[in-house]
Amino acid sequence: MSEAVANVPKKGDPVRAGLVFSACVLSISLFPFAAIGWQSFLPNGITSLLFFFPQVAFPYRNLVTKSAYGSYAIFSPGVAATLSIAQWVLLAVFFACLARRVKFRYLFSVAFAAIFIVIILFQLLFSLFGASIELDGP
Repeated sequence: MSEAVANVPKKGDPVRAGLVFSACVLSISLFPFAAIGWQSFLPNGITSLLFFFPQVAFPYRNLVTKSAYGSYAIFSPGVAATLSIAQWVLLAVFFACLARRVKFRYLFSVAFAAIFIVIILFQLLFSLFGASIELDGP
C-alpha cells in the first residue's frame, strides 16, 4: 500500500503560486517608499527605477499617444484601473497554472522574473502600436 502512495505524482499547488505572484505584483506599489527611504544609500539610477517602476508596471493610466500638438491619454482613469487589475489577475491565474510545481524557495524569484518579462513584453507591444508611457513625477 505504501508503494502505491509513493508512486503517485505530486499534484502541486496552483493557489500557492498564484498568491506568491499576486504578492510580488502588489509589492511593486511599495517600491517608491523604498526609493524615498533609501535615497541616501542607493545610486540615483536605482532610486529613479524604484520610484517610477509602479507607473511602468501599471501602465494604462500613463499610456499616451504623441502628436505634433502634445500627448494625449488613451484611457480614462477608470478604464485604466480596470485594465491594470484585469491584466495582473489574468497573469496571476496563468502563472499559477504554469508554476504550480515550482518549489517554494524558487517561487518568489520566478515570479519577479515573470513580472519583469511581462512588463518588457507589454512595453514592446505598446511601442508597436505607437503608444508610450509618460512618467509622472517631480
